[in-house]
Amino acid sequence: MVTIEIGGGFENERTVELEVLPDTVETGLSENIVFQQSINVGPSGPEDALSEIEDAFESQRALVRVAIGGIGVIGEYTFVPDCPSGRETPDEVLYIWFRSPPDVLFRQNRCR
Repeated sequence: MVTIEIGGGFENERTVELEVLPDTVETGLSENIVFQQSINVGPSGPEDALSEIEDAFESQRALVRVAIGGIGVIGEYTFVPDCPSGRETPDEVLYIWFRSPPDVLFRQNRCR
């Protein structure tokens, strides 16, 4: 499973939409969505201390999109599983960092 960790912030609170789709998706149909969640992100980071979404989606090659209400998609990232299955170490982690002006950076852990 993949955990999503969220950090950063904007100058003003914004609603951010996270969406994960299989990398083979050819259309934007809702049945193709692997994970979707709206999060309010404020000046000091996610509201309600939401900084981690455990087991957001099953570890698979996937397209991660981040959109902001009123602006649209501000970033996309192709997640590629890097941890061998059956490991006793923590699951895959995708880090999403927001900053102003509306921008997003992606990073993922590296298993060896």
